[in-house]
Amino acid sequence: AKMLGTKSAALAAEARAETVVVQGREESRYRGTWNWASEKPRFNAFAFLPTPPPQKPAASAGEILGELVEGPSAEMEVLCTIRDRCGNYRGVIARDGEVLNNRNQVLGYVNFESGECGSADSEYLGCIKPQSPFDQQEQLIQDATDEVCATLDMGRCYVRDADHAVVAEIKPDGVCSGHAESYLGEFEGFDFHHLKTVALYLVLLDPGMLNEVEG
Repeated sequence: AKMLGTKSAALAAEARAETVVVQGREESRYRGTWNWASEKPRFNAFAFLPTPPPQKPAASAGEILGELVEGPSAEMEVLCTIRDRCGNYRGVIARDGEVLNNRNQVLGYVNFESGECGSADSEYLGCIKPQSPFDQQEQLIQDATDEVCATLDMGRCYVRDADHAVVAEIKPDGVCSGHAESYLGEFEGFDFHHLKTVALYLVLLDPGMLNEVEG
């Protein structure tokens, strides 16, 4: 009986040792490694990626953009009426800063006091400000990322691009000419006090007017 008890104890001890070894193997097998058998991983690498902004749906081919109009509405208080190179109505800048195209669609807004410009959805597009407090003649036009995309020479009424090439000249009568002195259009009702507003319009709201091919 004593021998049987000793043998049983030895077998039990051996079984416990095997269990420890098996458990140790199981733990080392998954410790520090990805356990693909888990139903829901605790760590999700993609959860740390930035969420992209929502995209606006593209306009369908049959979407109606609005009827072409020949001028601003009679109720509007007009600052400048804009004509293209063919003399056709292109848009209007209202005295409250609203800017519309020739389909009565809002292109954006200009804040005359701050020199800031926004889109039709009230998104910040950029601003115009002096190069320094001591140099009011050279005005910098910045985009929404605060990068200088153009400059305005208040003395010569030149608009230059980021490469310092003249892309527009505003004459005292409101006529706008391009790089090669080509006629781009006209701002009816223009005077010198509107120069910054016109520069913002050309650079941030309607840069297509600077295209000498499009006009």
